[in-house]
Amino acid sequence: MHIAILIVLHVLCPEFDPLRQFMSEYAVGDYGWLLTIALVAVVIGCAALTIVVYRAYPPPFRSRIGVLCLGVASLASLLVIFPVDMQPLDLRGETLTTNVRIHLFGGFVAVLAIFAAMFFISIRLTRYDLLTGPYRMLLVLAILAPIFFLAQLFIFDILLGLVGLAQRILVAIIQTWLIVTSYGIRSGAITPE
Repeated sequence: MHIAILIVLHVLCPEFDPLRQFMSEYAVGDYGWLLTIALVAVVIGCAALTIVVYRAYPPPFRSRIGVLCLGVASLASLLVIFPVDMQPLDLRGETLTTNVRIHLFGGFVAVLAIFAAMFFISIRLTRYDLLTGPYRMLLVLAILAPIFFLAQLFIFDILLGLVGLAQRILVAIIQTWLIVTSYGIRSGAITPE
């Protein structure tokens, strides 16, 4: 749902430059409520996956740290729902509002927690030979996500000014991991017998 709503927002708000503006900037304007729905969907999806991973993997298959980090990502994502109330969103500015600060803090904690969850869960599943065939991509995505995050900060933002594009690619990496993990568990392809 999150991805579909973002695509709709790109169409409804052609004045936004998806290459250079954060997705959060859609919160300012007539369609901010759509972004709120998208973010609520992320919170619900992440929380649901936390429960599913906990139930699907008994010890020793379960990564307790991974499940904990996934739960923290869910809770921190609640803070991301705080709408940014300024546009354009200038992170280097000295006049960030309280809403923007809460939004940024929640986003930063959620991203770090999801990186850790992706890594620890993927490593645990690899350790027990549960990531076979196309599901090996989960470990690749878990390693690629934080590397791309750093690239987003330094290369895309500072050197190229394409922070919007970088953020969208990072979200696509994370969403792909979440979707493939969910499908793998649901289909039984990456669960212990």
